[in-house]
Amino acid sequence: MKKIRAVLLALCLGAMCALAACSSTKASADITLSGSTVSVSGSGAAVSGSTVTVTSPGSYKVTGTLDDGQLVVDTNGNVTLQLCGADITNLTDDAIHVKSGSVTIELADGTHNTAVSGTETAASATSTENTADNSADTATSAAKTGDNTAKTSTTTAATTTGTAADDSDTDDASGAAIFSKDALTLTGSGSLTVNGYINNGIAGKTGVTISSGTVTVTSANDGIKSSEGAVTISSGTIKVTPGGDGISAETDLNISGGTFDITSGDGSEASNADGMQMPGNMKGGMMKDTVGNAQTTDDTSDDSASMKALKAGSSLTVSGGTFTISATDNAVHSSGTIDITGGTFTIASSAGKGVSGHGNVTISGKDTSVTITKATEGIESKAVLTVNDGTINITASDDGFNAGGGGTGFGQSADTADSGTHAIVINGGTVTIDASGDGIDSNGDLTVAGGTIIVNGPTSNGDGALDSGAESGGKISVTGGTVIALGASGMAEGFDDNSTQYSFLYNFSSSISAGTEITITDASGNVIYSCKTSKDCSSIEFSSPQLKEGGVYTVTAGTQKATVTLSSIAVNSASTGMGGGMKGGFGGAAGSTDSNGSTGTMPAAGPGGMRGGKGGMTRPDAATGATSAASSQSTAKTA
Repeated sequence: MKKIRAVLLALCLGAMCALAACSSTKASADITLSGSTVSVSGSGAAVSGSTVTVTSPGSYKVTGTLDDGQLVVDTNGNVTLQLCGADITNLTDDAIHVKSGSVTIELADGTHNTAVSGTETAASATSTENTADNSADTATSAAKTGDNTAKTSTTTAATTTGTAADDSDTDDASGAAIFSKDALTLTGSGSLTVNGYINNGIAGKTGVTISSGTVTVTSANDGIKSSEGAVTISSGTIKVTPGGDGISAETDLNISGGTFDITSGDGSEASNADGMQMPGNMKGGMMKDTVGNAQTTDDTSDDSASMKALKAGSSLTVSGGTFTISATDNAVHSSGTIDITGGTFTIASSAGKGVSGHGNVTISGKDTSVTITKATEGIESKAVLTVNDGTINITASDDGFNAGGGGTGFGQSADTADSGTHAIVINGGTVTIDASGDGIDSNGDLTVAGGTIIVNGPTSNGDGALDSGAESGGKISVTGGTVIALGASGMAEGFDDNSTQYSFLYNFSSSISAGTEITITDASGNVIYSCKTSKDCSSIEFSSPQLKEGGVYTVTAGTQKATVTLSSIAVNSASTGMGGGMKGGFGGAAGSTDSNGSTGTMPAAGPGGMRGGKGGMTRPDAATGATSAASSQSTAKTA
């Protein structure tokens, strides 16, 4: 009995707190929802059937349940909709529709609220009806309950039959659960569940701001979207499960805090046949190939084929927050720049890149953490990729870092926004890469000036642990930091004589098995570096501030040993693997001898060295030895 009383007391206190929260803001009117009817106490709002329209600026408290109706805002000025346990469903249109006015949706403390457009049945119909026309931009907003007639959705029109849509704004009516033509702000400490079964979840045409609250969005197309403006999020707990993009801004996406759980498209478990491009079928805003696999694209002009978790049209800036992302498409994407100065990211993508920017991509901040467990490429810039600080761990089926132009992968087209200037610069941080393609790949310069870089590169001789654009005049240099790059020998590339810190590349004549301990010692037997390989390799590129001019170093890999003398700033071995071309000559490193009897007299390879095979050979497929993207990172330690 005492327990029952305690529970009842807790429930009463909770109800009293919620009531107090809802009463804390003076309202112009109280809007009470009751099934199919609406009543208004106060001024500034009018009722017509199951539609209530706010016509004056002010604050409006909304409570109750509306089974099939709409809350409309049509006024000049600022409006606050204080949701105090409000559940609004519209079976054929927006649940909340802002025709005009700057609206703040306040989620009252201790309350749970919902906004629903369409039904799950209609959403299911969307995924099965639009299969015949592969060339048309058939609906991102699909069948309406009642007549199940598919809407035709283009970038210019989506005609709805709801009471809010008329000839003056049919081009803006979206079928979103919450839609605003003007600025839209969400705040408060309560919770909001949004189900956008027709199209988008939350859509603010000129901008969306979220400053607090618990927001859960499920949508047929995009989850949280601004079609013409920016999206700004400073706090809150946000979970988004969209058929299209998770959080999408036409201009700038700015995130400074919050907790995010985003599963976009079919998530990271979706399968695809890499390299295939087939006519697609629409499924709830998603482009599918003929066997049902999700297609991805770098072309942001076609939202129907976009399933990115975070997407910006101009710039994407993150200074804080915790992100758990499972995406079919690129997980974090900008058609312009990306600037990450804080936050913790855990990213998986089945058919896209972990982080992808058409402009410069910069990662800074000592507390920044980016973990990419699955992606085609880990972090890509089509201009300049710079890492200044932070902790980065990448597992990729292709390149770990990439700076270059053009599209790659399933359904991806060449990018016309390519800057033409490519470079990778690592100034600090801790970077660990496990890549089946190139570990670090720049189509221009590749510069390491600091930090700790560990690359577990390809087992295929068609790729290298490090890859610069040396064949087209690019420089690959090291001026600071510690670098260990392991991989196949065929396309192995070492640092050049533009460096100011000593380095060496050595290619063993026999493969080094996964799990083998590699140690590098100086002439006195002191261990400078040691690590354990995570997969087979034969090439070792190493640079450290501990390497000195004229120093003699021994590299031990299991039963194999090699001695390297640093007779120049960059001592590079020739390729002994299959499929590669020359880079400076044949043989071992200058003045080096391995335990198999090979002695080399090759000079240090500079920018003029030949590096064949990359452009002319066919990249081996996974069957030739490319390892699983799930392979573990190697552990390394410095003495």
